[in-house]
Amino acid sequence: MKLESDWTNYSKNYSRISLQDTFSSIEAPISNFLSSISLEKYFYKPEEHWSVEQNVKHLIKTTLPVAFSLSLPKFSFFIFGKGGVSRDFEGIVRDYRNQLKLFNHAGIFQPFTLSTLEDQRIKDFQVKSLLKTYKDICSALTYWKESDLDDCRLPHPLLGMLTIREMLFLTIYHQYHHLSIVSERIYGD
Repeated sequence: MKLESDWTNYSKNYSRISLQDTFSSIEAPISNFLSSISLEKYFYKPEEHWSVEQNVKHLIKTTLPVAFSLSLPKFSFFIFGKGGVSRDFEGIVRDYRNQLKLFNHAGIFQPFTLSTLEDQRIKDFQVKSLLKTYKDICSALTYWKESDLDDCRLPHPLLGMLTIREMLFLTIYHQYHHLSIVSERIYGD
């Protein structure tokens, strides 16, 4: 089953509620897509690319800090300075793609594999962990005011300081970026 790519086409309304809705709406297609991948394909490591498992681990490693950060008190963010006007979704995606052309490595977010076991329990745990980060983001966003999403910032390894709204845009896109690559490798265009 190919990844349903239309889940990234959410409205131009970038409100907190809209962002929560987006994280809620991507859970089912991602769960269905990852669940449909056989164990053999999930753990298979191509020579020059990451396995599906490694992509999922990378997404967990990059999404978990965002979810955790959103649960911190707002004053914690001021160590990164005050935000301002957030770029739109398309602007963040464009800037991210440009940076990927220059620095195409994961750094500390590089996935690693501890086991060569092809175990359904490992796969299930990883998929549930990824989906839980979306739920955690949705829950944490409940306590954010609209203005806080632009006033507070977090550092990103490629893009520098991003407002929380920009970080959420990038987190949404990042899921699609990796999982669409996986889908293309497994199922073709």
